[in-house]
Amino acid sequence: MELTTKIIPDAFKKNIPQGMRLLWKQDIEVLLVESVYCPNGHNLLVDSVRIHDEPSIKLKIQVGGQEGLVFLDSIWGSHSNLFTFLGTGLSPDAKTEAYCPYCDAHLNVKRSCSNPACDSPDQIVLYLPGRKNEIQICPRVSCPHHELIIEEIEEPVLQELSDINYFGAGQEDVFGGI
Repeated sequence: MELTTKIIPDAFKKNIPQGMRLLWKQDIEVLLVESVYCPNGHNLLVDSVRIHDEPSIKLKIQVGGQEGLVFLDSIWGSHSNLFTFLGTGLSPDAKTEAYCPYCDAHLNVKRSCSNPACDSPDQIVLYLPGRKNEIQICPRVSCPHHELIIEEIEEPVLQELSDINYFGAGQEDVFGGI
């Protein structure tokens, strides 16, 4: 998959939800998740593991008979993640079960993935401050879908944000290898 850099919509920039902010990385304006929580209120951002020189989102996961921690890039749309296990030999249909690393709260909820190419009945849900806004991540290994659910922002704008993906050929060029 080729990298396509997409511009963050002005309608979103005017009403950025609490827990997110804009940031410039290598002359590209990106959206950064700066605080996100489990259902019990534990902040999942950690400074001890940094990706692209930013704090990462720490989750405990089980997938394909393996378990450990994953550290997700906090830059919206980036798929640069670090795992505490190898995760080799995973089926594309394997489903990730995600938990809070502090209280073991289950983060998967029964909500269908809105990617038309995916039939996952679940989503991993992370809460922005105040719990009315969410980040949803498809738990299927082969599906890169993620989306924001923000009360104050119209659906077409949120769809534009969901389509932002920084992965594939040229990824290191975009962030300058940081």
